Amino acid sequence: SKAFTTTLLAMLADEKKLHWDDHIQKHLKEFHLSDPLADGDVRLRDLVSHRTGVGAHDLLWYRAAWDQDEMVRRVGKLPLDKPFRTAMQYQSVMFVAAGQAAARAAGEPWDKLVRDRITAPLGMKSTVLTTTDAVANADHAWPHAPGREGALQVIPGYVMKEPNAGGSVHSSARDLAPWIQLHLNQGRHGDVQLVSPTNLKATHAPHITIPVESVLADQHPFTHQMSYAMGWVVQDYRGELLVSHAGAIDGYRAHITMMPKRGIGWAILANRHQTRMNLALSNQIADYFLKAAEHDWRGHYRQLVEAETFAAQLRETQAERNRKRGTRPSAPLADLAGEFFDPAYGALRIRLDGDPLP
Repeated sequence: SKAFTTTLLAMLADEKKLHWDDHIQKHLKEFHLSDPLADGDVRLRDLVSHRTGVGAHDLLWYRAAWDQDEMVRRVGKLPLDKPFRTAMQYQSVMFVAAGQAAARAAGEPWDKLVRDRITAPLGMKSTVLTTTDAVANADHAWPHAPGREGALQVIPGYVMKEPNAGGSVHSSARDLAPWIQLHLNQGRHGDVQLVSPTNLKATHAPHITIPVESVLADQHPFTHQMSYAMGWVVQDYRGELLVSHAGAIDGYRAHITMMPKRGIGWAILANRHQTRMNLALSNQIADYFLKAAEHDWRGHYRQLVEAETFAAQLRETQAERNRKRGTRPSAPLADLAGEFFDPAYGALRIRLDGDPLP
């Protein structure tokens, strides 16, 4: 979804309806950041490269009780987690704001722009922008996750009733083929240039470094440098340039990878919650085209998952051991009841109901 939004922005840049370096307030006056320096200089490209300084704060959008306009308003109440333009911090509400800016610049809603300028010209007939439309197709995939006993089971899907520029595109392998080809063909589909090579290439250009260290280094053992572009991740892999992006929501995971210099790309869609299969398979496909030495990617990521699971269990065991038994709370529970307020998230009410705090 994020790459659809930046591709749309590239098309509007071609038409001079906006520029990557426009101040966001030029198109979306109600958008603000809490830091005065950042608020006075935040540009469109900052929003779509995750470098505003605002951390993830997924609860501003994930199962939020408010609409997208309110998401954008509330993000301006958050303190910056990092100084402006110094670190990549994945932030989906910024893409919501970018989609709204595109809509203001073009004079049409984000979802209509995506359908009219991208999915319809590319013949992406099964691609929709809400779960309401997705489940209307009898051939849609159901989300799955392991139950308590480990067996996979169908779980409730995440409901997206409104199109969302940060993450609501539902698609298929057949539809994603021309989407990938558009990027590999420098914005051309058949005989039609849907977006200029210059502005499309800008979406693939590194904007902020992603340090390859710790967990990320374990996940990408053949990568030395990684950056976020605009809606895409750019990295080296065994000496080859990769442009990719992953996505995940309840019970689903997706991964698109392109090797631009070879004109090759692929999409992997899975309906298992938080599976690592997508990255393992993507790396194996890349190895095939690179004729690289065989690497057990399935075993590699299985070991990482097992290590993460063990570490989580160890933390839980250690926390239980560190409990001070036979003690009492330092304050009466009634003193903890009341209303607590956060400028971005609003009011939290805690009440005493018998002995426990519900």
